Amino acid sequence: MKKFFVLLIILFGVILSGCINKTPKTTLDKIKARDYIIVGVKYDAKPFGYVENGEVKGLDVDIAKQIAK
Repeated sequence: MKKFFVLLIILFGVILSGCINKTPKTTLDKIKARDYIIVGVKYDAKPFGYVENGEVKGLDVDIAKQIAK
């Protein structure tokens, strides 16, 4: 009977150890680890966003670059 309880305690320890969140990461931590930020902009409304020579430009892009700095 004693072996059963020891085995049961070990089993619960293994199960519960998988439930522990060791390093909770915030969104800011993920962005810093990735080293770049992803921003979506609408590029069909000039001057806020437009495509010129295959590159998206405009006010929205400029604001996103400033926020990223």
